[in-house]
Amino acid sequence: ADDHDGLAALLLAALGFLLFAVTNRSGGSGFLAVYIAGLLVRHRAGRVAALGLPGLNGYTWLAQAVLFLLLGLLVTPHEVWRLIGPALLVAAGLMFIARPAAVLLCLAPLGFDWRSQCFVAWSGLRGAVPIVLAIYPVLAGLPDGWRCFDVAFVVVLLSLLIQGPTLAPLARWLGLNQP
Repeated sequence: ADDHDGLAALLLAALGFLLFAVTNRSGGSGFLAVYIAGLLVRHRAGRVAALGLPGLNGYTWLAQAVLFLLLGLLVTPHEVWRLIGPALLVAAGLMFIARPAAVLLCLAPLGFDWRSQCFVAWSGLRGAVPIVLAIYPVLAGLPDGWRCFDVAFVVVLLSLLIQGPTLAPLARWLGLNQP
């Protein structure tokens, strides 16, 4: 191993930020540019990409934690309590009806067995992406944009608290807990 292997993640992240900034500044999509660059690096420079993965994984966890913290600061607790009834209904609908139906429609034709479909259906909405997407109505200035954000926050929080801890036992019960 090279003495400078640890710098691969830092270099890749810095180049990604630079590419994002330059592309956005020139009127393009920074997200698309970084995504395509990532595909090219993986295809053309597999060793560099492999060396950078452990560090980039750490950056991802750090960014997600900071994002959750910042987005959590946008939540107004008394507004969330006012919307708790509709938020619980949305969460239940997503957990028990919408997501299982979507998983069935998408995975059954591909030959996934019922155990795998059940596990994917129970995986739920976790991560910062649903919360970030829920902030778009707020940014667009829609009249009830904050309601969408607060409901999405409750749905993600419930998914984390209910579905997250039950994933490992479900995988064991379904016989999917292989290395």
